[in-house]
Amino acid sequence: MKAPQAPRKAAGFSMTPMIDVVFLLIIFFLVASHFTNQENAVEVDLPKADEAKELPPEETPRLTVTLPDETQIFIGMKPIAAADLPEILTREKAQHKEGFQLRIRAGRKVPYSAVEPILLQAAEAGIYDVQFAVMEEGF
Repeated sequence: MKAPQAPRKAAGFSMTPMIDVVFLLIIFFLVASHFTNQENAVEVDLPKADEAKELPPEETPRLTVTLPDETQIFIGMKPIAAADLPEILTREKAQHKEGFQLRIRAGRKVPYSAVEPILLQAAEAGIYDVQFAVMEEGF
């Protein structure tokens, strides 16, 4: 005679680990997008260029210096004194031995006399890959 057995439950899988992974991915992308938006946080009316080209995203470390006008300098959202910039450039270049970029976001009405010292300081720090952020004509 057979002993009575309890009815078996259907075999399934737990959704808990998958939900955990999805939440971790959401948090990662929120944090990552926050850091990428910091370099563009300071509003600047960029100059227009006839032949601007979009560069592909690179893995090269980059420092963005923003000049909304000729009296202010920002790195990310943080205002800095002009006298501190050479030390910052030298330190950043020393941290990233090869392939370091400097991006300059200067306002449309910022004179070249305000940008030239930054270029000279970058050259003295050994940074030769300098990019200027511009708007494509028609935007």
